[in-house]
Amino acid sequence: MKQKTTGHRRIPSRLLGVSLLLAGMSLVPVSGPVWAREGATAATFGLVDEAPHTFLRPKQVSLFPTHALVQGEEELEVRVRDGVGRVELFVPENARNLQFDLGDVRLASWRSRVAPAAVADGDARRRQDLLARKRAVEGELEAVSARLGLWTAHAGERSLEALEKLDARMAEVIPRLRERQAALQRELKTISNVLASLPRVTESGQLVILLLDGAPAGKVCVRYAYTLDNSGWDPVYDLDARPEEGTVRVLLTARLRQNSGMDWRGCDLSIVWQDARPLDAPALPVWRVDEGPVPRPYARAAAEFKAAPVVLAARADSAPNAPAAPVPVLDKGTYARWDLGRVTLPQGQERLVLRQEEWKAPLQWVARPDEQGSPVWLMVERALDSTPWPSAQAEFSVDGLPVGSGRFVPEGNKVRLYFGVDPRVSVTTTTDDKRRGETGIIGKRQTWSWNWTYTVHNARAQAVTVRVERPEPLPVNKSVEVSLDGTRAQKGEDHSLFWKVEVPAGESRSISHGVNVSAPAELGLSPVAP
Repeated sequence: MKQKTTGHRRIPSRLLGVSLLLAGMSLVPVSGPVWAREGATAATFGLVDEAPHTFLRPKQVSLFPTHALVQGEEELEVRVRDGVGRVELFVPENARNLQFDLGDVRLASWRSRVAPAAVADGDARRRQDLLARKRAVEGELEAVSARLGLWTAHAGERSLEALEKLDARMAEVIPRLRERQAALQRELKTISNVLASLPRVTESGQLVILLLDGAPAGKVCVRYAYTLDNSGWDPVYDLDARPEEGTVRVLLTARLRQNSGMDWRGCDLSIVWQDARPLDAPALPVWRVDEGPVPRPYARAAAEFKAAPVVLAARADSAPNAPAAPVPVLDKGTYARWDLGRVTLPQGQERLVLRQEEWKAPLQWVARPDEQGSPVWLMVERALDSTPWPSAQAEFSVDGLPVGSGRFVPEGNKVRLYFGVDPRVSVTTTTDDKRRGETGIIGKRQTWSWNWTYTVHNARAQAVTVRVERPEPLPVNKSVEVSLDGTRAQKGEDHSLFWKVEVPAGESRSISHGVNVSAPAELGLSPVAP
């Protein structure tokens, strides 16, 4: 019978439940503490060995945006004390939600304590060596500064003969000391800069002691799992628009955070993405037809939730010019998983290329003028393929020059991306007419009319097509009449009007737009054009 225990806190189902389901791990709880049933005492958990311990190397790691799920399997020697078998594991100090599976061996209870950690290989060892060298340099620098102080202090208290002898020696000694002092200061600065770039040395961890039901001899196979809140991953996009080519270069990378205190060597690594959506279905609202608009709990909750924020050597900062092969992704609808294979992930941060493409997506120029005119924004609208495209932070550039940061947010199977303002294209507004009046003798009506001319200026070396957008005037009462004049507009899906204006290189083109509103005088309307 397989059993499990949980730690000092219950495992949040949202955090670990899905993670363990993905991993296929079957873990069940254990009953009562061992000393209450076997006659053992709390002293059974006494200190065993204060020599530095070595962390268990995980076999499989799944990185989520908010945490990492670490899993492993080890054959551990059973030690017997007071007739009770026990095995020991050493895991990171910030490991939470520990889970254990001992197969047919019954696990009675467990606890953990802080214990010293052995210095790991790689960056951790290098950091320790640098810290030792830093202390030595600081000591020598202090000694050199003290010697300089001795040579230069109290010169006024010496006799003339002593000063002459001192002067001869100072000419020889002080330059050497100054040179050594400067060299030590340079070395100390270099060491400090290197240390700042390395992960911190982990000096302690959790020594986990598992007490068994009985005293089985030999070894026992222990499967374990835990979560790390200080490790995870974030998707990041780099989007570079090329207006002359009509393309957008898309680079999706994974920014991995690994702060376990050890290098994960030879582990099966995967990264998992889940949409930021509430777990529960929203409650149905009470609909009273004589009240105002009915709130939409799901939309509100989703907005609040959202607002709350292949090889390992394939780094984003050294990506080749040719598009990289995409990392295989498993799309399960509610989550997506990229399997990176068996890799070594050192402490610190890594950037992995998940996808690199060049979209044939001609840029559009979009303007939304008011009475003062409008700048013109560069925009791309693209239909996405069926593979997952996570919502994430994005860096935008045009022709390789950064223009700002934003968000990559798919809407269904498409995405709309803005690349900032094009300074070579603009729109000016001319107000041709704005009137208000009354009509009729019986059943008087009030009337309003506006007429504008929008002129698009193109200073580029090639023709552009600018989409000029205006809000569609919508009546709030069936007795209110609205009509449009001027250049015929098309209707958008979001209650908008738009015109596609083709402007040759170095020229300007104009369109006209008129709105007429008529309403009964007793309504007391006072419309204002945006």
